[in-house]
Amino acid sequence: MVSSPSSRRDAGPFWIPAGVFAVALILRLVYLWQMRASGLWDYLRLDPLYYHDWAVRISQGEVLGGQPWEMTPLYAYALGIVFKLFGYGLLAPRVIEALLGAGTCALVALMGVRAFGRGEGLVAGLVAAAYGPALFHDAQIMKTVLTVTLTTATAAVLYLSGGTRW
Repeated sequence: MVSSPSSRRDAGPFWIPAGVFAVALILRLVYLWQMRASGLWDYLRLDPLYYHDWAVRISQGEVLGGQPWEMTPLYAYALGIVFKLFGYGLLAPRVIEALLGAGTCALVALMGVRAFGRGEGLVAGLVAAAYGPALFHDAQIMKTVLTVTLTTATAAVLYLSGGTRW
């Protein structure tokens, strides 16, 4: 029996996005482990150092600062909350960013399954999971992971709503 394209675009099994999430998280955690062993763990320069120092000030109570913002503030505030909850080490924010990056890959898989089919969704999610620049950026103290995650989540909400909601 040949499946029609519409039957391939069902909700799909839960295991596809969950499996993609697991693979993506494992890859990101292995990358973090290798990064920590390389000596580059505490190497913060330019934007990562700027966001780190800004988040430290936020976590210490300097919520608004006294100057106009030179960079987008959402990541600095999120990082400030992480520092307030877990201390000033870089492990907690990097693990949280690995979780966000893996969640992004799972969303890609979910949207691929819903739009094109199970095989296509699985391949899209796995490609996103193993994409080198994503692995790199998901380990940095930078706004990139938050930007990509929120953009993908917005696209998923818009697509999955079918245009029936605001």
